[in-house]
Amino acid sequence: MTTIPRMSHAEIQARAAAKEKLVVEFLASGEVYTSPAILGALLGLHPRRAHDLVQRLVRDGLLATERLGPKLLLVGITPMGLAYSEHPAAVRCPRFEPGRQSPQFIEHHLDTQRARLQAEALGWTWEAGKVLYGRGWNKVPDALAISPAGERLAIEIERTIKTGLRYSQIIPAALRDIKVGRYDRVQYLSPQGRADAVARALRRVEAVKVGGENVRLTDAHWARFAFANLADWPTAGAST
Repeated sequence: MTTIPRMSHAEIQARAAAKEKLVVEFLASGEVYTSPAILGALLGLHPRRAHDLVQRLVRDGLLATERLGPKLLLVGITPMGLAYSEHPAAVRCPRFEPGRQSPQFIEHHLDTQRARLQAEALGWTWEAGKVLYGRGWNKVPDALAISPAGERLAIEIERTIKTGLRYSQIIPAALRDIKVGRYDRVQYLSPQGRADAVARALRRVEAVKVGGENVRLTDAHWARFAFANLADWPTAGAST
């Protein structure tokens, strides 16, 4: 019978401190706030264990929480947490402000974090959209993801399908950012499994205005846009 060695008290404390730091750095990277379920996935812990860890960080002033109904708890970074963080993006990351989160945007934000964890598990790197502002981009995406092969993807979580007019404004803005090398392609992700419908909605736009002139969209333009269901992205060994 194999005996599993027990961790010493110092080892247990060090492990807990490492997990607490991981939470702070995740939020300070531009994520700002999340849920215990996302933190559980980040840490490899049951959400209840993640909740206990959060309470310690709240006690220390590094995090704050906000209860939105019986099933949703938001966990966010405080100014003290941002000061404690060593993440390079912390200087651009907003602080969490309870009561200021848009209810219709919360699930979108959490879906973006689900995409992040799935991508990072396969070796991708990630920049949250909230720290991409101020760089002069024509269209700031929900996130910038870099594949293990070095391809730069603008991530767009598409929970609802926009109007053709709105897409006719988004498409040329994204193409201009691609042209100057800010990213290589736009990756649309559908949390509800409607990637085909999202693709059809965009492809109904036949032409866009660029510099006051109508430009007809070609296959070369559409090659810069990819569509996938969130549950299926990314696949191991592929960029899409």
